[in-house]
Amino acid sequence: MTNTKDFILPKRAVRIAAIAALFAGAMAMLSMATLAQKQGGNFRTSTTTSAPDSVGSTTVILSDPVQDSTIAAAWGAIAADPALVAEYQKIIAIYKARKLPEQEHEVATKMMAANAGSPIAWFTYADVMLDNSEPDTAIFWLQRALIVDPQFVRAHTLLAEAWGMMDSTDRSLAHLDTAITLNPRFAQAYLQRANLFSKLKRYTEAAQDMQSLVELIPEDVGNWIRLGTMLAKAGNHRDAAEAFRTIMAMRPTMPDPLFRFAEESVAAGNSEEGMHAYEKFMLTFPTDSRALEAERRARAMGGGRP
Repeated sequence: MTNTKDFILPKRAVRIAAIAALFAGAMAMLSMATLAQKQGGNFRTSTTTSAPDSVGSTTVILSDPVQDSTIAAAWGAIAADPALVAEYQKIIAIYKARKLPEQEHEVATKMMAANAGSPIAWFTYADVMLDNSEPDTAIFWLQRALIVDPQFVRAHTLLAEAWGMMDSTDRSLAHLDTAITLNPRFAQAYLQRANLFSKLKRYTEAAQDMQSLVELIPEDVGNWIRLGTMLAKAGNHRDAAEAFRTIMAMRPTMPDPLFRFAEESVAAGNSEEGMHAYEKFMLTFPTDSRALEAERRARAMGGGRP
């Protein structure tokens, strides 16, 4: 990924005074939180927001009555109690969905002013900083959240994303490894690590993570497609074909899995099954741009139209 340091430094300079002020308050609260943790023993952070790194729709929603009502209700609750981090998170999540990072930042700044000692607030603020292309600021707050709770899994995964934006692959992988060790069922960490392995062209490892992911969320077609793609890139064409076969059963009206099943079957040495798959493709999806290519390949293997 392109290094963002040159892009983010001007914005960081503008906000550094505010960060310093927040940090002063946070450190005072941090010592109290650490003491409470030692005395109480089982401090764990949690958040009700959706996974910060999850893949979502690219549709921009500028106005929605239900969302607007949610925002109004959240501000009402905050007026009564400014320490309600979950209410700020509701507003931030809506602005995130609307692709409005500056509005996210405004709300997050107010949240931090009222909750300077909350690791969950630091995590939420860091997520907003990534939306505002400020990974170094995000790293600052996530590291402090992990001082309070080293087992804050979502902080590890978000920190991995931030280090990835700073082109620090080793640090990113280390935090993802930690997140998966702490919670082997945290799907987001597998997806992030698979994407990172793919970027590094370590396709076998990427496929292993995608296999873990589809076992956790077997109904997600997108993850099965990623698994098949990683297996193909790793040269494991037989298992890639089986992944695409699974998708065909899940989504029989999707043309791409059938075409890719044909390709991977042939690559795995199963030419007859591949030929029949190409034939099925040209008959089932005759208007697809690859229909003629499917027929050509089927003919080359002794099949195709009579």
